[in-house]
Amino acid sequence: MRESAEAAGETLVKEAEGSVVEAQEQAWHEACARIDAQRREACGQLERELSVLEEDVERFEAFLDGFFFG
Repeated sequence: MRESAEAAGETLVKEAEGSVVEAQEQAWHEACARIDAQRREACGQLERELSVLEEDVERFEAFLDGFFFG
C-alpha cells in the first residue's frame, strides 16, 4: 500500500514537473513572439523615417543645385 502511494506521489511530481516545463516553454514562445512583433514594428518605423530623411536629402540637394548652378 505504501509503495503504491509513493509511486502515485512520484507520478504526480513528474506530471507537475512536466506541466511546469510546458508552461515555461509556452511562456518563452509567447515572449519571443512579442519581441519579434515589436522588432518588426520598430524596423517598419525606422524604414519610414529613413524614407523621409532620404526625401529631405533629395530636396536639399535640388536646392543646392539650384542655388549654385541655377
